[in-house]
Amino acid sequence: MGHAGGRAGAQPYTAGNVVTTVHQLGALEAEFATDGIRVDWTYHSGGPAMNDAQARGLVDFAFDGIGGVSRARAAGIKRKLLLRVGQNGNSFCYVVVRADSPFQTMTDLRGRRFATIYGAGGHITLCRMLEKSGIGVHEVEFVNLDSAAAVLTATATGETDANVMARPFDLLTQKKIRIVYDGTRDPELNLAGSLSVAGEFERHYPTIVQRVVNVLVKTAAWTCDEANREAAFALWTKAGLSREELERNWAALPLKLRYSPLLDANYFAQLRRYIADARRFEGTTTEQLVDVKDWAEPKYLTRALEELGLQDFWLECDAGGKPVGGVDL
Repeated sequence: MGHAGGRAGAQPYTAGNVVTTVHQLGALEAEFATDGIRVDWTYHSGGPAMNDAQARGLVDFAFDGIGGVSRARAAGIKRKLLLRVGQNGNSFCYVVVRADSPFQTMTDLRGRRFATIYGAGGHITLCRMLEKSGIGVHEVEFVNLDSAAAVLTATATGETDANVMARPFDLLTQKKIRIVYDGTRDPELNLAGSLSVAGEFERHYPTIVQRVVNVLVKTAAWTCDEANREAAFALWTKAGLSREELERNWAALPLKLRYSPLLDANYFAQLRRYIADARRFEGTTTEQLVDVKDWAEPKYLTRALEELGLQDFWLECDAGGKPVGGVDL
């Protein structure tokens, strides 16, 4: 199981998604214990590193963002989307500067240097935030780095002037950074994560794929139960985040809305929008299919929902992110 965006090396966990919760609970290991099937977890610095691992046949299942999925297709890596991992919890939607920086607003950052991971979803989010602030991507300089840690270090040391972050509050409390842009409430900045499987693996081992999806969906339902919020937070602090960081990041939305696994209209709208923005901001090209829905294999999710009695647990959302039927969650 490959996980993009992890802290490769010292801390093999991330926080706040169903895949890392499955890892910390040992749910997949328990599922396959009697079969003698070993589950190996690999954490990668981001989507580009994940795609490299998949291209070399080192990963069967992969969790990463929409950007990784899109770029994998552009590189000819055939992956089948199985379920969404995360929905309305915006990631990398804070633009931060050093606490002693003279820059107070996004406008002040026109012409300045931004640390980023070119090709990752956070880079597209940064481009969107710049555009929303009236700044063209050609009016700033991007410094391309290979990990989130390197991005943060570049800003901290003064090599760059700003960067985007997903979870800034610990550093904010330590008075190491300031937030100059908060896009967490903007639905246009959403970038859902995905669980995908290598095409060849799916063709040869559909029963294993089904069991993996069942475990993920069952864990998603557990995570969405507000009664389990405290237990989930206790797991996620293993990623090195403080309780305050978790509480501030996860206060805005009910867990049931944040962690829906459904491949609904909203998910595919985000994927299409990402592809369009990657072309617009970066000039990238992606394999053209009749519909991005062809990238998915929904039968495993459908069966998991049926077997677990969760057909009506989550509500589908329309392309704009609103629950279908006007139901308010």
